[in-house]
Amino acid sequence: MHLYGPWILDACLLQMKDRYTRSSTIVNTNDSARMNETDKTLDIQNERLMDEAFAKSFATICTIFGSAHCDEYIHLEYLSRFYYILQQGLRFYQGDEQRSLTIIESILLNSADLFRINLRGINILLPLYLDAIEYYLQNDFQTYINNQSYMKSTINSSIIYDRYIRIRSKCIQILMSIVSLPFHYEHLQQILFEDYFEKSHDVQTIVKTFFQYRVKIFQLLLYGLKSEQDIMNVQLLFGTFRLAFSLSAHYERQQVKSDEKSNERILNENDKTISSSTISSLNNDHKEKLILPHSTRNERAKSELSIPTLNSVVKRDEEKLNLFRTLKTKQMKIEEYALQRTTYLTNEKPIPECKPQERQTHFESIRLFLSHYGFCSLDSMHHIINGKEWNESRIIDHHLQPSIQLLDSNITTFMDDIKKLDKISPTLYCTGQIFYLKRNQYTINESFLNMKTPEQLNPSFLTMVSQFGTVVEVKRHCGWTGDIETSWKTVSVTQLNKCSTSKTLVDIDGDDSILYWVDLTTEMAFYLPHHFSIVDNQSSEMRILIVWLEEFPDDLDSILPIQEQQSKTRDISIIGIHPLKNHLFRILLNSNAQRIQSACASIPLIDGMVLPLHILPLFLRQAVNNLSRRKRLEDSQNSQTAYSIRKKRITKIIDKYQNRTNHNLDEFFQNIFFSSTTFKSQPIINQSKSRSNSMIVVQS
Repeated sequence: MHLYGPWILDACLLQMKDRYTRSSTIVNTNDSARMNETDKTLDIQNERLMDEAFAKSFATICTIFGSAHCDEYIHLEYLSRFYYILQQGLRFYQGDEQRSLTIIESILLNSADLFRINLRGINILLPLYLDAIEYYLQNDFQTYINNQSYMKSTINSSIIYDRYIRIRSKCIQILMSIVSLPFHYEHLQQILFEDYFEKSHDVQTIVKTFFQYRVKIFQLLLYGLKSEQDIMNVQLLFGTFRLAFSLSAHYERQQVKSDEKSNERILNENDKTISSSTISSLNNDHKEKLILPHSTRNERAKSELSIPTLNSVVKRDEEKLNLFRTLKTKQMKIEEYALQRTTYLTNEKPIPECKPQERQTHFESIRLFLSHYGFCSLDSMHHIINGKEWNESRIIDHHLQPSIQLLDSNITTFMDDIKKLDKISPTLYCTGQIFYLKRNQYTINESFLNMKTPEQLNPSFLTMVSQFGTVVEVKRHCGWTGDIETSWKTVSVTQLNKCSTSKTLVDIDGDDSILYWVDLTTEMAFYLPHHFSIVDNQSSEMRILIVWLEEFPDDLDSILPIQEQQSKTRDISIIGIHPLKNHLFRILLNSNAQRIQSACASIPLIDGMVLPLHILPLFLRQAVNNLSRRKRLEDSQNSQTAYSIRKKRITKIIDKYQNRTNHNLDEFFQNIFFSSTTFKSQPIINQSKSRSNSMIVVQS
C-alpha cells in the first residue's frame, strides 16, 4: 500500500462524486439528438473504457488487501479508506447501472478472501455484500445476459457464461466464509452508516444485530440452489448448506437447554419465595383465627339429596348383609381346617428339594440351534432310509439340502487361517495424524517437540483434540489402532480390567495411546506422532494429516518433508486449520484433498470454509472418513471393503478345509449331532471324549 496507495485509492475515488450527475449527461435526449452517430459511438466506447478502468482499480485494491497475511499490520488510515471505497463501489445507483454492475462484479471476483483473514472492521461491509450477492444468485443466466446488453454484440456468449459462473462461485465462497458470523456473534450490535453523498445533512445511523442476517443468508443460499447450472458451484452450495444446517441445529439445541435451565431457575426462585414466606409467617406472633366447621355450614343442594345415606342403604339391604355374614363365617372355618391339614402332612412327609438337572455332555447345544433355526433340514431324513448318497440327494432334492458345511479342523494350518480371518475388521477403518505448527515453523519435521509443552499451545487446539475420541492404550485395545500389526488382537480380561493411568498429549503418539472413535460402520484412530515415517506409495491406504497452522502458508504441500514433495505422491491429504482472531477457524486443503473434494461432494470441509470450534471436530471426523472412502473407491483393486475381504477369506477357508468325502445323509447328520468318526464304534456315553474337533460353517 505504501507503493500503490497514493494513486490507486484516488483512482477509485475519481468517479464517485460525479456518479449522480453522470446519468443526466448520458440520458439527456436533447443532447443526444444533436450529436451525430460517430460521436455517440465514441462516447459509448469511452464510457465503456472508463468503466473497465474503474473496475480494474477496484480489482487491484481488493487483490492487495485480500492477499495480506493474517497477522500483517495495516494502517487504520488505509483500512478506513478501503472500506469507504468498497462501501461506495458496492452500491447500485439508479441511472448509472452499467458502471455499478461492472464495479460490483470486479469487487466480487477479487474479494472472496476478505472475510476469512484478520481484517479489523470488515464486518461493517456485510449488508452491502449481501445485497450485491443477492442480485447474482437470484437471477439466472438469461436474466443476467439481458441486463448486459452492451456485451451481446461485442463478446461471445460463452465468455459471458464463464464470467457469470465465476461470479456466482465467488458469491458462494463469500457466503461460505460469513455463514458462521450470525451464530458466532448472535446479538452483537452493528452500526450501519448511510451514504454521505445521498444525505449530506442529518445523517442517521442504523443499528442491527448479526443474528438478523441469518434469514438473509439462508434465502441467498436457496436462491443460488434454484438457479445454479454449474456442477462445481452446486457442490460448493451443498457444502455451505451443510455448514449452515449444522450451525442452526446446534443453535436450536442450545436454546432448548437454556430454556430448561431458565425454567429450573424460575422454579427454584418460586420455591425460595414460598419457603421464605412460610418462615416469616412462623416467626410472626399473630395467631390466625380458628374457623369451626359448623360456623360455615351451608344448605344441601337437590343433587346432594338424591344420593342415599349409609343408614338407609343398610336398612334396605339388611337380608343380603346377613347372608354375607353367614357365608363369611363358614369360609373362615374351611380355611382353618385346610391350614391344620397342611401342617399335619408337612410333618409326616417332607417336601423334596428342587435341584437342576445334571449337565449333559454327549451333545453340543450349538448343533441343536442350527437344526431349530432351519440351517440343517430334518425333513430330508427319508434319504437316510432310502440309503441315497449325498451327491444324489443334491441332484434330486436341491431345496432339501442343508445350508451348512463341515470343515476339518484337525489340519495344522486351520487355526492360523482362523486367526488371520479375525484380523480382518468387519467395519471400515481410517486414521488421522495430528500436527501443530507454530510461528516460524514451515515443515512437519519442526513440530514434533511442540507436544512436550502443551501449555504453549493454543487452548482451542487442545479442546479440538479432546473431542476427537476416547483415549485408549494400544496394548489394551482390541480394535483399530492406526497400525495393521497391532490392531484387532485378543486382549485378556486382566488387561481390560486394569486401571489405566492418565495420559498426556505426548503419550498419544500412536505407540502408547490413541484417540479412538467408532460407530456402526467405521473405526477411527487419531494420534500425534513423534516422527513422520516414509511409507511406500503402493500402499492402499491414504495418509490424512490434520495440521494446526498458527501462520497461514502459501502452499500447504510445502509443509511435507522434501522426500514426500519430490515423490509427488497422491496418497497424502492435508487438512489445515488456521485460527482467526475472531475465534473462528479457516479450513485449508492441499491439492490432493481439493481433487477429491471436487470429485466427491460429500466431504463436509471445503477449502476456504470458516466455522466455529464446537462443530470443528465433527466435520474433521467426517472429512477423514470420506477421504478414506473416496480413496478406496478410486483404487478398488488394491483397496476393498471389509465385507468383501472377509467374504473372500471365508470362501477360501471353506474350499480349503471342506470335508469332501462322499458321505450319505445319515453320516452327515451324525457328524453334526454326534461324533464324526467314532459314532458307530463307541457307545453314546463315551462320545464326548472321542469326538473330533469338527467345524461347522453356515452359508449365507
